[in-house]
Amino acid sequence: MNGGLLAGRYQVEEEIGRGGMATVYRGFDRSLERRVAIKMLHAELAGDEEIVGRFRAEAQSAARLSHANIAQIFDTGAEDGRHFIVIEYLPEPDLKSIIRDFAPLPVHKVAEVALHACEALGYAHQHGIIHRDVKPHNILFTTDGRAKLADFGIAAAIGEAHDGKPLVGSAHYLSPEEVHGNAPTPQSDLYSLGVVMYEGLTGRTPFQGETTDAVIAKRLAGPPPAPRALNPNIPPAAEHVVLKAMATDPNQRYQSAGEMLADLRRLAAGAPVTASDVEPDATQTMVLPRHPEPVSSLPVRETSPGPRRPDAQPAVASSGGGWFWGVMGFMIGIVAIVGLVFLLKELFFPGPQTPPMATVPGVTGLSVPQASQMLADAELRLGDVDEEEDTEAPPGTVISQDPLMSARVEIGSEVDVTIAAPEAIEDVTVEVIDVVGVPLEVADANLKRIELLVGEIAYVNDDTAPEGEVMAQDPRPGLEVKTGQAVDLTVSEGPAEPTEVDDPGDPGEVDPGGEDDPVEQEPMVTIDEDTAYVGDDPMERRFDVSVIVGGVREGQRIKIVVVDEEELKLVVHDDFHDPGTNVEQQIRTTGAAWIEVLRDGEQIESVHLPAPAAPVEPTDEIIEPE
Repeated sequence: MNGGLLAGRYQVEEEIGRGGMATVYRGFDRSLERRVAIKMLHAELAGDEEIVGRFRAEAQSAARLSHANIAQIFDTGAEDGRHFIVIEYLPEPDLKSIIRDFAPLPVHKVAEVALHACEALGYAHQHGIIHRDVKPHNILFTTDGRAKLADFGIAAAIGEAHDGKPLVGSAHYLSPEEVHGNAPTPQSDLYSLGVVMYEGLTGRTPFQGETTDAVIAKRLAGPPPAPRALNPNIPPAAEHVVLKAMATDPNQRYQSAGEMLADLRRLAAGAPVTASDVEPDATQTMVLPRHPEPVSSLPVRETSPGPRRPDAQPAVASSGGGWFWGVMGFMIGIVAIVGLVFLLKELFFPGPQTPPMATVPGVTGLSVPQASQMLADAELRLGDVDEEEDTEAPPGTVISQDPLMSARVEIGSEVDVTIAAPEAIEDVTVEVIDVVGVPLEVADANLKRIELLVGEIAYVNDDTAPEGEVMAQDPRPGLEVKTGQAVDLTVSEGPAEPTEVDDPGDPGEVDPGGEDDPVEQEPMVTIDEDTAYVGDDPMERRFDVSVIVGGVREGQRIKIVVVDEEELKLVVHDDFHDPGTNVEQQIRTTGAAWIEVLRDGEQIESVHLPAPAAPVEPTDEIIEPE
């Protein structure tokens, strides 16, 4: 496949990855002159219509997601039976490669990557999309280290088409409900993210096995080893986040990506993470701390074990013991007085209070609205927004912030950001292609590939063109237009149902015998040159155009267009008229021209007016008769 060209614009360069469902190639988009990645479905899967249908539907659904932490899908298509997806090219190693080479990873790095992935999941869940295949292989990185989540739902589409059996390589990250065959939920994604964190912190997946069935059997056998049992350097807060995300019971997990995101931000900032809201797994053994025996605050004097008379009185302390207790009583009194004075001071003369604090989240790589929302979630406000030229960051995204990520500031403080300045937009033109004679869906796909749109569609009956075939287009093929421009199409509805008409009558009339099935008459168009007109330019002429509106339908749109020698169009009349109306329009042309008349978007008349002959220059030469 190396060196091939897809859809007339994507140059396939070299293979950069291969998975259970697709091969990934590095490619180049010739139209937009940018590097892309091309994921091509394996040939053995491309023959299954159900797989292909799910593959395309999931890809189109994921293409609607636009977030700084989601690898963007640019295009999807098929060519010669090869189904492909064009995605954002991220050259850095994926998280699986990083874990394989460097695990266990530092806690702050695992927390940062999980934070970015969780932000992506939260955004997708808000748009009704579940990833269903969160694993380190699908966490990619930009050159500045920002994590991006890829393959939203695509691998799951293949798995569902195979009776829901998980793919090899994904079983390590499946949630318990998916193992039992239940439908995944947003919390299933959070479980998988917890497994990714587990692997990053310990260097291994929680359930080991050489096959999919072996991994699932381990999962059903019981809970995994505690992360800190494998890596004692993991702080309790990090283990808490992982185990809560991986709780067997979904009710014990984080209930949303936003809830997990709050703990990840605290973990990334080194702030404490409360574990009071997490119930331990019932299958885990809980080791409770031993409490020390209660000890009296005062020493106990030993007494003789001998018998004591019932009427005996307590022994009187010696003078030395009395002095000791007197000193103790005096000190206790002093402490009580000092405590009372301090309490009164706090009540009536309070000092400066420590304001509540917040941890600044990282907003680099986000758009301004996304950064503002993230700051609001952290009880902070967006401050000044400055622009700065940056050739690497996408225009409009945050490239720096002040204060920096993880800084502790007062709640309600402002965070200033600098964004990449928008690039100057240059007009890009393309040549209009010919879509006449092809089905409407093919015309739509072909126009999209050169970044043009389908505009107004007029449906007309035709005895020769099959139903759904494009019969005419505007602008005509070969013209240079700006990308994004609409192309109006006229599409056949097939032959009209036959009607019995005794006499068509004049334009606009209806056969009295066919009241239930009136006959639609074409407008009558006449174009006459005003030979008496003399303009300032010898090449200038004037024409009288008359259009008598036919048919029986009211509100027909009549458009008269003049196209000059440079193929520039001028609409001289565009209005709605009822049957029988005579539309008259005077038109002046210079040189050759075309006059087109359209009804409801359908061209009903096109007349080419050749340039007049150049006038003969007068001469003083006398021609002698022969």
